[in-house]
Amino acid sequence: MAKIVKNAPYYLQKLSDLSLTLKKSYTELKDLVSSRRFIALTVEELCDKLSLEYTKKSFGEDVKAQYTAITKLLGVFDLKTVPCFIPCNLSFNDTIFITSKPDMHHDEDCAYVNDLLKKKIQPKPRDMVYISRMNAKLTNYNIMLRVFESLNVVSSEPLCAQQRMILNSILNDLLLPHEGADYLRTCYTYAAEQGNLKCDFEDKDYCFKPLKIEQELQVVKYLSQIAAQSSVLQTFNPKYPYINELNKAFLELKKKHDLGIEKYPAFSIYVKDDSSLSSLKPSATFSKLVPESTIKSRLNSVVNHLKKYQCTEEQIISRSNKLNSSISDILSNLSLPDWMAALILKKLATPDPLLVKSLPDFDKIRFFDLRKSINEGRDARIFYATSDQLISLAYPWIVRSSQDCPLDIIENPRNKDLKDYLINPNDKNSEQNLRLVNTLFFGLIVENMLKGYDKKRSDDLEVLLQSEFSREQYVLLFIRTLYFVLFKINLKEPKELKDLDILGLCCFPQLLRFLLYRIADFYKGDFNECPQPLALCFKLLLIRTFLDDSQLRSYVVQKPLNLIYVVKCAVMVGKNLATVDKYVETLSEIPGKNSSEFSIPLALSKPIKLLTDQIFEKNTLTPLFTFSEYREMAPYVFVPNRNLTEEYLNRLKLYTAHFDYLTTFTSEDNPLLINLLFNNLSESNKENIKQNLIGRDFVSDEEICKALSLKWSPELSRSLHLAILKEGLVEIPALTLLPKSLRKNFYKRNFVALTPLKDEINSDFLERLSALQFSYLLFYFILGQIDLIPRLDNFFELTEKQNKFVQEFFLKLPYYLKNSKILTIEDFQRLYSTERTNKYFNLSRDIIRYFGRDLIFKARLNLRITDRVKEIYSVFHLGDRDLLNHHDRYSLGEKISEYRKERPLNLSNLPSRPTYIKKVDFHNLDTSLIESKLQESAQVQDVIAKIKDENQDENTLVTDVDKTVHENFDATDITSNPTENGKEEKELNTKIELPSKQFYTLLFAIYTEDVEIMDLKEFEGLCLSAKFMSADAAVEILNDWSFEIFDEPIFELVPEEHSVYITKALFINIFN
Repeated sequence: MAKIVKNAPYYLQKLSDLSLTLKKSYTELKDLVSSRRFIALTVEELCDKLSLEYTKKSFGEDVKAQYTAITKLLGVFDLKTVPCFIPCNLSFNDTIFITSKPDMHHDEDCAYVNDLLKKKIQPKPRDMVYISRMNAKLTNYNIMLRVFESLNVVSSEPLCAQQRMILNSILNDLLLPHEGADYLRTCYTYAAEQGNLKCDFEDKDYCFKPLKIEQELQVVKYLSQIAAQSSVLQTFNPKYPYINELNKAFLELKKKHDLGIEKYPAFSIYVKDDSSLSSLKPSATFSKLVPESTIKSRLNSVVNHLKKYQCTEEQIISRSNKLNSSISDILSNLSLPDWMAALILKKLATPDPLLVKSLPDFDKIRFFDLRKSINEGRDARIFYATSDQLISLAYPWIVRSSQDCPLDIIENPRNKDLKDYLINPNDKNSEQNLRLVNTLFFGLIVENMLKGYDKKRSDDLEVLLQSEFSREQYVLLFIRTLYFVLFKINLKEPKELKDLDILGLCCFPQLLRFLLYRIADFYKGDFNECPQPLALCFKLLLIRTFLDDSQLRSYVVQKPLNLIYVVKCAVMVGKNLATVDKYVETLSEIPGKNSSEFSIPLALSKPIKLLTDQIFEKNTLTPLFTFSEYREMAPYVFVPNRNLTEEYLNRLKLYTAHFDYLTTFTSEDNPLLINLLFNNLSESNKENIKQNLIGRDFVSDEEICKALSLKWSPELSRSLHLAILKEGLVEIPALTLLPKSLRKNFYKRNFVALTPLKDEINSDFLERLSALQFSYLLFYFILGQIDLIPRLDNFFELTEKQNKFVQEFFLKLPYYLKNSKILTIEDFQRLYSTERTNKYFNLSRDIIRYFGRDLIFKARLNLRITDRVKEIYSVFHLGDRDLLNHHDRYSLGEKISEYRKERPLNLSNLPSRPTYIKKVDFHNLDTSLIESKLQESAQVQDVIAKIKDENQDENTLVTDVDKTVHENFDATDITSNPTENGKEEKELNTKIELPSKQFYTLLFAIYTEDVEIMDLKEFEGLCLSAKFMSADAAVEILNDWSFEIFDEPIFELVPEEHSVYITKALFINIFN
């Protein structure tokens, strides 16, 4: 029997059977998406988050079908994927966006027309304006979907700045449905950041349906305009259905460009004066080469240019000798472990001919620093120049010039782009940014590798790099970290790591692992002998695991400097968990079946590829950081300790609430909260916070922040409440621990000082406090003030300090509830559908059951209290049987007797009969009606007896047939697999004895389904198959038994949802 693979197509067929855990995963994803415009995840991360069973191979076998299924599955939960079409070249490690599913009915025009259709109203002339606008919006929306589907036709790379501008302009000019416009904006962001995946236009099943020809021509028009803004002239995909129309539209734009009517970058490629090439001997092919105008296009063409360039025999010999002598310099300057040095030697044993050509010769390269000569422009007013044609081909950002004066070089009209780069910096100019990062990379990495580490020059360049961080944060951080691990760090006498050092090592795990190999080699594998700064590097391998979260990963690529305080917070939590040797494990073999743990996601590796994939770097540096390159030669691999990682992430969970604020903090902001979070606030300053908050009535978080001289933001507000809670300063009631729908009912915001929790506050404690507060409010508003405090010790395991905090909290809470709006049972009941999957809600359910029973017995079965407790139970869908504690070994009657012994019955204190209970007259009963009912009951008993007799005869017959079969067949004739028989026999065993075969049949059928929620009709079918009279009867019988054994129900019928909730955990105690 083929193994069931629980992938997207599987779950699409089982939507009614999704477990509560799985539904919670989708709900959490939906909540995360709704709090942001979109979230970025790789396909692998999405599948892991939603428990979709895919591997790289299984997903790649049919990308289009699987992506379609995943999109449909997310659509069920009102989520939508980007790309908006079905790509055919999406890989398992590629990033996609998840956003909210656009609903066109939320647009005012669409809603108006839809209302007309629902009411079947004949449109009137005044309605035509709405109909016209709706048609225009939907048409434009469909056109733009086709534009994004076809972007790969004109460019597979992320859109350049000019292309983004024209596409942004198109979107701004169009009339679009409200949510449709938001979705297209997300598609725009994806195209700008991730690139454009390919659509298989030949497979019509996985393409958008064709529009009317005039609308398709509009798509073509937009595509041609976007293509014309490219800085590189590209060939269009010939399989595009409207390729002829696209070529025609593109040529029309070229005519306008040639006539000077419009200017388009794609047609601005010109041939530079290359007369100096004649001194060398280029091949015939090379002489026809047309140099591109941009650094990026020339970088992409370096290999082709070098292949076509034919060196003289003298040049080849000279450069080969230069490479041989450089190898020893490289190894000496890098100070590598022996196996890493062997890796480079192996790589260079038979060098790539292109490496011979591209080896930089610093005798022919000049470095110019214009910071003293020019007082305006960017901070890094530096550049390299050469007169060597081959060097300028291999390194396009190096200026080609034979002039010695830097001012003369930049004033040369041919070098206008260089002058603009130095004096008129533009953050959005990708060409300038490419020149910047390559110049700094060449100076800090390549030059130090070949010429030796020059500390003074390198430190100066590092300062310039940090001054330019705002332009290209991710790539510049990579260069700085690479420089740090290769040259700057002193393994013998290391200095304390700076914040940027730690941030870079966390953002680039491949560089961190390289550094760990160097440290381990230097200290002969004895981690505990490492000085503290180096010991922290080993700890960082574990600490950085929190950055694998998809949302934080987007910060790594886009704004890594925003993570400085987040990383600092993570280090604070994780640096003292154990001795350094406990943080990492050294494994001789790669864990698991593949090395995916060591691979770098495309979203992280792509921005630095133009650096690491250059010929010299690819042959010397890249192998040291690429796991697939060094895995065979590495003596071991470093991995974080799994158990310690789990403990660390659990501790860090509480601090994740601060991450949103920490990523938005800037140096201009008041550092009060930052200092409080990192324990840098004096006791006097903490007292000032208390004085500013205690004894005042606040009506909003804005007022609270104003009292502390903080600039309000939602992120700061959430972080502030949690930070001051640690110091014992708590808002009462604690609104941040309540569902959002209940917070609006509390008008005043007051603070009280309780026992400081310090390091004893954690996420589990907050969940418990949240559950206790919610339960208290429910009892308070439905029953009146109750005393929870004496019984708290019996319910939760709390530390002494936590217990004291909770008791103080609930002593003060009733006083601050007097001026709040009265909450009704309906207010709480409305929360069930949205909150039932949250942990605090389930804890509240247990608390309510526990205290509800306690209240009823203490109230000596007071009917008013019993009715109120039943109302409270209804919030959690608890039934009447939950009122009885079946776990106790004596009955309700015995419980009452015990209360009577303790407190003799006083009839005068009994509550009067409620007016809504009808008084029964036992003297005027209808005896004929009673007799008829008794007669019907007797007839029913006769029918049941006959059915039992028939079943008994049938069972006897089956037994006789089975006996005959076993007598006529020898055991050796049985063809079934003996192991399967053994397995079946084992499955029939249970850990506890079940009352009947009916119990076993129903419970085992549900156990094999392995679900936490089941459709009511399916459940009824299983009950009838197990010979129960009905689903209600089965639930009542089985729940009574379950209460006796486990003290909780095994099933919960929810008819309004057409569902049955199953206490899945109990089945583990029933079946082997």
